[in-house]
Amino acid sequence: MIWFKLAWRNIWRNRLRSAIQFTIIAGSVFTGVVFHNLAVGNYRNMIRQGTRMGSGDVAIYNEKWFRMRRTGFTLDEKDVLPAIRKLNNVDRFFLRFYVSGYARSMEKSLPVNIVAMQLEKEVEDHPLIKGTKIRSRRDIILGEKVARRLNLGEGKRLVVMAGTADGQLTGILFRIRRVIRTGIEEVDCCTAFADLDYVRDNLGYTGKVHEVAILLENGGPDEAKKTLNQFLKPPARAYSWREAMKELASAIAYDYMGLVMFMLFLYIVISVGTVNVLFMSVMDRTREFGMLRAVGMTPGQISKMILTEGIILGTSAGITGLLIALIVNIYLSTHGIDIQALMRLAGQESVSYGGVIIEPIIRSTWEWKGSFGYTLFIILLSLIASWFPARWINSKDVAELMRR
Repeated sequence: MIWFKLAWRNIWRNRLRSAIQFTIIAGSVFTGVVFHNLAVGNYRNMIRQGTRMGSGDVAIYNEKWFRMRRTGFTLDEKDVLPAIRKLNNVDRFFLRFYVSGYARSMEKSLPVNIVAMQLEKEVEDHPLIKGTKIRSRRDIILGEKVARRLNLGEGKRLVVMAGTADGQLTGILFRIRRVIRTGIEEVDCCTAFADLDYVRDNLGYTGKVHEVAILLENGGPDEAKKTLNQFLKPPARAYSWREAMKELASAIAYDYMGLVMFMLFLYIVISVGTVNVLFMSVMDRTREFGMLRAVGMTPGQISKMILTEGIILGTSAGITGLLIALIVNIYLSTHGIDIQALMRLAGQESVSYGGVIIEPIIRSTWEWKGSFGYTLFIILLSLIASWFPARWINSKDVAELMRR
């Protein structure tokens, strides 16, 4: 085990060089783990926001409505409720009905998409309308740009013209309870939220729904989707949030690819730096390696010694970086990073991404698989980086090493 003792001695012999290498490795692990967990925490928050704004973790649709979005392709709510009862991890579910029409004021009319929902139930947690005080079935929540173009404000009456189930055109009278500004263009410019039963009764679609959005307490949406589809009868079909909200799923996948590319570039830089530090360490000791070879130390033992230096530094620095990242992550998961100041500098009240409003405080999470993955990858990189100087020193003969 002489090669191990020499490796340990060499690490402490040049403490400045070892400290630099230790800091590089520990810093890279810390950066990778913190950025990874911040990103995962942000993605989970986006999914949580998106599932409450949209389809839920799992949603049930008429297959034709899912493809074509035509009002007439509905489901009878009493036909889908038995399937939902088969799930044992349902937190809650929401019934929704979608219809397009024209919002009319005394001055003009504009196209508007009405999301008819169980308002009193959804205002408790829906990110766009949370906290709204509902007083009547006729209450409607209107996007800011729609209200401005119609020259209407809160408390004013509004008539929406829409098609009935029998193909007639009728007007539905509402009172504007709240005007919202979300930062999502399609909501602000042409969306309104109204009471489910009031809209359906006026249009002749009593008991009909387009979407049943299900929020789960735990478990994956894919398993819930599979269970639901075993009990649903066509044309009803369950879809996971990734299928129902493809824009959000694509946005998250694209953003994560950017993070991976950034970390890959960072680790390439780190690996080059690690190779350089180790190579310079070996170059400074070529005469010493020649003497060791002359007294009988084999090339294999020298390789083990150099590789051991890299493993000791890589492992100790990797664990240190991981522990520091864990401490920082505890703070970030509790307090988060407040981006409200940046939003104000950009002149925005809210930020949306993938059709979802992002909360102004970004909180981290702790994802063990990714955190250990980054750490092990850095340790492996240190081992690989040690292999190059070990191979170089063993490619020289003893006489050449002694002359350097």
